[in-house]
Amino acid sequence: MHKIEITGYRYADRIENLGRILNGQVTEDCDEYSAQFDNNYGKGVIKGINFDHGVGVMMFDFQPNEDIQLVFKLGRRHPIQFQYISKGELLLNSYDDKITHELTANQAMIYAPLGHTDYSMTIKSGTPFQAIIVDSIRFLFLRKIECDLDTIPEILRDMFKDTVGKKAFYHQSTSEPIIVSTLADLFKSKQKGLERKLLIEANSLKLITSLMKRYRVETLQTGKNYRFSKRDIELVNQAKNIIMDRYSNPPTVRELSQVVGLNTSKLQQGFNMLFDKSIRQFTITLRMLQARKMLDEGDYTISEIAYSVGYTNKGHFSKLFQKEFGLLPSQYSQRIPLRARQR
Repeated sequence: MHKIEITGYRYADRIENLGRILNGQVTEDCDEYSAQFDNNYGKGVIKGINFDHGVGVMMFDFQPNEDIQLVFKLGRRHPIQFQYISKGELLLNSYDDKITHELTANQAMIYAPLGHTDYSMTIKSGTPFQAIIVDSIRFLFLRKIECDLDTIPEILRDMFKDTVGKKAFYHQSTSEPIIVSTLADLFKSKQKGLERKLLIEANSLKLITSLMKRYRVETLQTGKNYRFSKRDIELVNQAKNIIMDRYSNPPTVRELSQVVGLNTSKLQQGFNMLFDKSIRQFTITLRMLQARKMLDEGDYTISEIAYSVGYTNKGHFSKLFQKEFGLLPSQYSQRIPLRARQR
């Protein structure tokens, strides 16, 4: 295992340090620093950028040849970390309570460390690792959000106000489709300079917001007819994963209910609570996101795409696509070359 200490908030220093230790090539573009690797330590890129309101973003698209442990030694003003894993495995080791948390693909977490303690993140070797970590330096970020703090759950409000880390906070969740889509957009983006900087900043706030919402709906009892236990939430997420695996030919609501062990009414309400969508609409959105991805690739006809995502009627598919994205598939595909030139 290769251990690397992280001692500062500035990503210019962090990425420079990672590049030096792991023999990578460091470059900078509009305040975003990148360390490119292709050596004995691994292959890929690690990027980082800071914004004025206390938010920083670190992106990993990297396959290490050995486990890499990042040890965070930041004193008592540890930032809140919002972590999102697309591929691979990450181990978070909290030194204060000696607990190890494991995150794998399509999982996310909020972590606010206890002040005066160190913690580490271990990137496991052997498989590609794709992840985004959004840092929030509390005393700076408060200037941006303080007037709106009363609109979020008390425990999150206290977490942001706890600028010296009197209490630790941890919440692990799964990534909903909007998070998966946002991560994919950030990783595949070819934009540079100011356009990319603004894209990262906007999406970093979207990621923070999405994970805070996940916490709210997973921990507060908002249903009128049902109370959702932690196990119920896990079963709803299990149903979501089944649909994501079988979106082109998903089970019926009744079949899904029998597989996960929740009655149909509670399962439907769970989807509305967690994803703001019915099971049917969730499936449609998932299909349309896949269809858009296939259009971006440019290797398929619209009829082939419609059939691939589960529609035999091309006209019906086109209407659903337009409702989701505001354009017919044919209109969207015509704009792809223009978007490519603008990147």
